[in-house]
Amino acid sequence: MLAVVRIQSLKQTTHFAMLLRSSRIIAPPAEASAFRETYTDTTKTVRAHPGNLAVRLWEHRTSPGAFFVNSWWSSMDDVHSAAELPAVKAFHDRSAEFLMERRKSWHLELIERAGATQQLNMKTPPVMRLSKAVIKSAEIERMLEMYTIATQTFTLKQPGCILVRLFRDLQHRNVFFIQSLWESADALEANLSSAGFQKLRLQVLDVMEERLHTWNLHLLDDDPRRPLCLPEDAVV
Repeated sequence: MLAVVRIQSLKQTTHFAMLLRSSRIIAPPAEASAFRETYTDTTKTVRAHPGNLAVRLWEHRTSPGAFFVNSWWSSMDDVHSAAELPAVKAFHDRSAEFLMERRKSWHLELIERAGATQQLNMKTPPVMRLSKAVIKSAEIERMLEMYTIATQTFTLKQPGCILVRLFRDLQHRNVFFIQSLWESADALEANLSSAGFQKLRLQVLDVMEERLHTWNLHLLDDDPRRPLCLPEDAVV
């Protein structure tokens, strides 16, 4: 069974059900294991903090040392209070010693999700395609219509597609992120090379203010409280 749910009205800018803090971290390949150890130690504290719903670590499939830390929260107040934890501050200080560039973070509200509602039986961790799109302000409504149609009529029908989510940046309202989860790298690559995907990509480029940024990621650390194989009713 598939379900498409619009989480937020676009006119809502301050009240949201939950948010995602997505942080991009680039470490030299030789320091990747050191970063993972630091992350593991700190994540225990973050997961125990009030308001945290889930934390997961993803790594770029072809660039060892390029990570995304995705943490789900009930509110921005919870994000800010977690940032003041001694363990989190120590994590930032330690990781800053070997990062190749400054950490980049986005605070995103979930606008729409679409995917399977039954429990998934995945034998291997999923892979994720993450895309950042900066949309021309006058084209936002058209982009959202295109996204919903494309998700229902194409993406979710592709073999191996688990779910698709659309996020909007809380600070820069013309910045959107699209997450799609796939059962395998082969399923994702088949989608990316399809004629249908190439057609959709050209349509998206027409409404963009700057070039599209994309990352193909594999899951390194799931959250045992809310594993990704659970039904999409769990949202996060």
